[in-house]
Amino acid sequence: GDKDTKATKIALGTSEYENFKMKAGESVQDMNKRFNLIVNNLSKLNKVYPTSEINTKIIFSLPREWHSLVVNLLPKCADVETSTIWSSLYSHELLLKKMKEEEQVPIIKKTMALKIDDHPESEGESDEELAMFKRYKKFMKWNKGESSKRFPSKK
Repeated sequence: GDKDTKATKIALGTSEYENFKMKAGESVQDMNKRFNLIVNNLSKLNKVYPTSEINTKIIFSLPREWHSLVVNLLPKCADVETSTIWSSLYSHELLLKKMKEEEQVPIIKKTMALKIDDHPESEGESDEELAMFKRYKKFMKWNKGESSKRFPSKK
């Protein structure tokens, strides 16, 4: 009958809702679509969850690497719209992507070799080169290889 079918659909939808987790490698957008489909299908069957419960469910469905965001959002679950939760997740996803990209950029260490000329043509040139080398060394010591932070490389 119709009531049995509806009860079965509610039971299946509720189980899907309760077991909902973000999949490995899933984007926030895909997770959002999947979650909204479950909630909307349950809503059509008159099974409606309060916003605070939906927010909590979304937050607890996140993987471990999102723990810092979970800690920040959890106290706000009852007071914010679900769209605010999703917006925070989108922002955090962008941050995680940027951090992963930065981890994958190879760090190239430059080595410097000092050429020694056994037959200097004039003492003045070697003093000038020595002074330049000292300034360069002082600059590198001051800079400590942080030029990439000040002027990020473009891809």
